[in-house]
Amino acid sequence: MRRASGGHKRPERVGDLLRDEIAAILRSQMNDPRLELVGVTAVEVAGDLQHARVYLSSLDPGADWPALLKVLGRASGFVRGELGRRRLGLKHLPELTFVPDRSIEHGSKIASILRELPAESAEPGSDPKPSDPREESAPNEPS
Repeated sequence: MRRASGGHKRPERVGDLLRDEIAAILRSQMNDPRLELVGVTAVEVAGDLQHARVYLSSLDPGADWPALLKVLGRASGFVRGELGRRRLGLKHLPELTFVPDRSIEHGSKIASILRELPAESAEPGSDPKPSDPREESAPNEPS
């Protein structure tokens, strides 16, 4: 019988476990120099635990994603085999699909657009009209 609470969290826990293990495999057991600057940012596992999408990022801004994905696609059997040898406690290992994680690239693009915007001198939420100088001066004090 399925527990009422926490049943939907298993794919998340498996994804976290796979993220760490796949990153370790790519770092220590893959000898392709194109993968040196590639990291695993997330792993989304389907609810039935049969498929997993592995999100990758690269520190190389000129990364050749088609070539990287081709290499990883060919190596997915090796990666699954290594995961199986690590005794992760899974009855079946999900099929792995490698995809680029464009969120870092997207965030950098947004940041560069924001830097190009003209700087506003007014505080957010303040009135852009100049204030009346008479209102800013202190009340007249007797001399």
